[in-house]
Amino acid sequence: MQNSTLKEDGRGIKEGDLATGASLDQTYLKNALFSNEVPGRTISRSTFLGNQEDECSHGTRMAATIAAPSDAPASGVAPGASLAVYLVVNSVLIFSLTVLYYLMLGLYLAVSDSDLDIFSMSIGVPIYSPTVESGLALAFSQGKLIFAAAGTSFSLGTSVPVYPGTSPLT
Repeated sequence: MQNSTLKEDGRGIKEGDLATGASLDQTYLKNALFSNEVPGRTISRSTFLGNQEDECSHGTRMAATIAAPSDAPASGVAPGASLAVYLVVNSVLIFSLTVLYYLMLGLYLAVSDSDLDIFSMSIGVPIYSPTVESGLALAFSQGKLIFAAAGTSFSLGTSVPVYPGTSPLT
């Protein structure tokens, strides 16, 4: 990612969100997040779970935090950025190998998108995953900036941060 391509409002960059997708039905966003009001801005949604809607609202909030337009009820940090939303989980905590597999599909799809500069993973796995780590390493080697949640609203009886937020690559 070249610094000269960055604009204050995010124009010239593409950000991705690997989480629970994004819903067009959210009251606080309506269709504002998915409008193409910014020339050259692209918005895409990918899913591996058969549905396009965010069942728990988490991914929608994360997508809005990234790129909601400045006239939305809550403006994103980069309202001019292009956005790729990946629905890889139905919950922010991953407990099954099947769901971990969907996360990997989304991660590799994000890595293979040469236009994607930054992506966030606001989801967590209770233990280290060498498979996810290899995907993060590939993204990192391609110069992608990776953000990941270090914790979420669940209790495992301990205050240990969750993975991939604990990875040195995030």
